[in-house]
Amino acid sequence: MEHTDLLLLDVKHIDDKWHRELTGQSNKNTLALAEYRESTGKRMWLRYVLVPGWSDQLEFIEQWAQRFAEYKTVDRVEIIPFHQLGMHKWQLMNLEYPLKDTNSPSEESKQVTKAIFEKYFNNVILK
Repeated sequence: MEHTDLLLLDVKHIDDKWHRELTGQSNKNTLALAEYRESTGKRMWLRYVLVPGWSDQLEFIEQWAQRFAEYKTVDRVEIIPFHQLGMHKWQLMNLEYPLKDTNSPSEESKQVTKAIFEKYFNNVILK
């Protein structure tokens, strides 16, 4: 980490239970990495993948934003709407794709998420 000028860090869910359901892993390492990066004073971009039914709960989006609001090293927050472009990778590996029936988030959901993040951050980008 000492050799990186900029860290792009996906924090997929602030709630550990939901994070485990979505990714199969705890969010503890990800949150610890964000804390460590903040302690170094080096820049990072936080990325949030907005997945309908998984990471679109407004109370958790608010908690996510509050968690990182005081970080001085966050230059940018990116909202990345879920899409199905990676499904072929699962098929190539002969794996069941658990999000195959998940749609992309609605425009309203994207805008509500952006508005929540903009209460806490100056540079919010909706991809």
